[in-house]
Amino acid sequence: MPDVCFLPGPMEGVMSPEFIRGANTLKVASCWITPFFRLSAELPRVKYFRNFLAPYAPVPVILQLMGRDPELLSEAARMGEALGVRGIDLNFGCPSTQVTRHGAGSALLKEPELAARILRKVRMAVRIPVSVKMRSGWDDFSETPCLLERILEAEPDMLTLHYRTSREQYRSLSGERERRFETASKIIGKRCRWILNGDYSTPEEMHRDIARFSASGAMAARGLMNDPGLLRRAAGLQAGSPEEMRQALFQAVNGQYAGNMPKGRAIELSILLWGRNNPHFARLTGQGPQ
Repeated sequence: MPDVCFLPGPMEGVMSPEFIRGANTLKVASCWITPFFRLSAELPRVKYFRNFLAPYAPVPVILQLMGRDPELLSEAARMGEALGVRGIDLNFGCPSTQVTRHGAGSALLKEPELAARILRKVRMAVRIPVSVKMRSGWDDFSETPCLLERILEAEPDMLTLHYRTSREQYRSLSGERERRFETASKIIGKRCRWILNGDYSTPEEMHRDIARFSASGAMAARGLMNDPGLLRRAAGLQAGSPEEMRQALFQAVNGQYAGNMPKGRAIELSILLWGRNNPHFARLTGQGPQ
């Protein structure tokens, strides 16, 4: 990866094969991190991993794994490496109750020793870089220093830190991003590359915080939906206006279907890109010109 990188957030429920292929025609990202591939009881057959990764080609991809079994996760990492992924990312951040009630995702922040053991095991299993994506604690930000110490002791190649805790879900927290990243930066220092995550919507915000906190890059998820050209502009590449890129992405995804997108999928994508007040939504729901 370049010294400073701008990454798309792994968007579970958004990054369908059609979405990825459409986004790749616009070159919205130079590298993808997949939504989590969940492992619970046994290692899936290699064809499932291959099918999961196929839509991203030929763009480099980092395979994100989720689970709580160090052996199973390390075996999955080996399989991903054999299939040519550029890196393995461990999901210690998903706050969904469907995930955390089974002890995975951000629930591992309640078990930092297990999280560190998983990271060590996976790092020993592969030669490619291994990274971690995590939140700033389970209940409270005061957990962050100890959590970061445990994770850093296991020597990740890169760490992506979302400034919210798991309990905070996606709430608006004015001023907290800067305060919390300031604390984290003093702990992380130069011990590993780290990526800033949470509510970035402009290249200027990203560049400002990267410089302020000596970070290696920034990640955008919802910001990328609001402006599919965001990461290109942050990296100094040309892109259309946010509205032009939203329209282009909608049409590029639509072009992946024979005919047009199914109505439900088109409505969902229009809301992700524009919110409910958009012409596609109005047309598809019979509230606007047909």
